[in-house]
Amino acid sequence: MKLLDSLPLLTLLSKPSLSTLQYSVYQAAPIAVHYPPLNLTWSPITITLIHSANSAILIDAPISVSQTQDLIAWIKQTIPSQPLTKLYITHGHGDHFFGVPVLRTAFPELEVIATAPTIAHILETLDPATFATSWGSLFPNGQIPDQSSVPSLLTALPPDGHFDVDGHALHAIEVGESDTWNTTVLHVPSLGLVVAGDVIYGSYYQYLGDSNTTTLQDQWLRALDKIANLKPLKAIVPGHMKPSDGFGLEHLESTRRYILAWKEEVVRARGNSDVLVANVLRRFPERAGEFILRFSASFYFGG
Repeated sequence: MKLLDSLPLLTLLSKPSLSTLQYSVYQAAPIAVHYPPLNLTWSPITITLIHSANSAILIDAPISVSQTQDLIAWIKQTIPSQPLTKLYITHGHGDHFFGVPVLRTAFPELEVIATAPTIAHILETLDPATFATSWGSLFPNGQIPDQSSVPSLLTALPPDGHFDVDGHALHAIEVGESDTWNTTVLHVPSLGLVVAGDVIYGSYYQYLGDSNTTTLQDQWLRALDKIANLKPLKAIVPGHMKPSDGFGLEHLESTRRYILAWKEEVVRARGNSDVLVANVLRRFPERAGEFILRFSASFYFGG
């Protein structure tokens, strides 16, 4: 965590493919969460840039004004001569789209796209009452950019989810429930790449506050099956990860193992969220992001 705090502009990897497309991955540094009496941070957010010689698309945007400004500096450094033409949003959690207004100011021609169900979720997230009691309370004092322009900036993809970058096909895959509802991944066949949003995690505790029943957790497991069946599949970018995690296919199985373990620990906790947190910490000591772990547990036993 201290390493990431000291490196707000951390490029994890930039891989060329045999085609003209490349992908570069950025990690938005963690920021403090208002969650008294604890002093905790939000897990780092993975942002992917897919680019060719002529254009580029960004996948997801971070939470705060400062995070997004740092991201913009990285984009301009990474693709100094290519225009950023599109921003694709994987799902409706605010830590994947709140930066839209700041990005649009920096890139006025930026088209913001998502599936229609994801747009519906974004609009729910932006409901004033919902926002004030959730995201607004976690990140107060103007950290989150003004969101009033966001609904008018959103463009729904066609139902088949297909679009392209310089003639290279990209496919938005609706997978349904994962760490929330109406989630998607972006499949880039020419790279064998899946940009997974929060359907797949790296070595950070997974959010299970929205998916807080065994039925919903089983749906998340089926979403992982859907990703595993995509062809070609050579690399996966998780939505929250450590720089050392890499982009291997093993993230599918580690995400699955965590969900199955969580289901077991919920039963063993016998209604005590502190026991649930302690058991998960003990079971997954390699993971980070204690806020998400504690916040998830609060949706089961009241915190």
